Amino acid sequence: MGLMKSVEPTNKAANNSHLTNRAASIWGLLEATVFFIVPDVLLTYLATKRDWPLMKTILMTTLGAFVGGLIMHGLGHTNYGLSVHLLNQIPAIDQTMINTVQSMLEELGLTALFLGPMLGIPFKIFAVEAAAADLNPILFLLISIPARMLRFVLLAYAARLIATRVLSSLSQRSLTLIWLVGWVGFYTLYFYHFP
Repeated sequence: MGLMKSVEPTNKAANNSHLTNRAASIWGLLEATVFFIVPDVLLTYLATKRDWPLMKTILMTTLGAFVGGLIMHGLGHTNYGLSVHLLNQIPAIDQTMINTVQSMLEELGLTALFLGPMLGIPFKIFAVEAAAADLNPILFLLISIPARMLRFVLLAYAARLIATRVLSSLSQRSLTLIWLVGWVGFYTLYFYHFP
């Protein structure tokens, strides 16, 4: 009987982990295509749960983002006009941002893929513009994996470091409140800067 009680929570935790990782991959895919809230929101929340294994969730998020980038790259290659129209419908993306990505790709080539996510420029624009610029699609896809994953790792583990070292005395409820205020503040400023 005691064995059954100890197995139940483990199965529940494994099931929650599986569902969360699946949600992370879907979020990565959606944000890489048409959604405008980054999956870093979920990753940093999970980082506040001090015992959550982050790397598998980061890998699943990256996989989803990779598939989304592949879709946007394909759309940019087959129908550039439609893809630019779609991009312009997404909040905080405008033609000026698209022009900025064009310039970055012209000047820096595919290394611009590493800078864009750090500057708050949606990766989906790089996917479309890389296709339009006829940059090597295989290289684009290979570079897009570490380019996307870099920010996910940096933010998630920075949040974990803050939760475990700087704010270690706070409860999970307090950490969640700080996380929520942080992201609401970030997106308020972001949408103010990129209306």
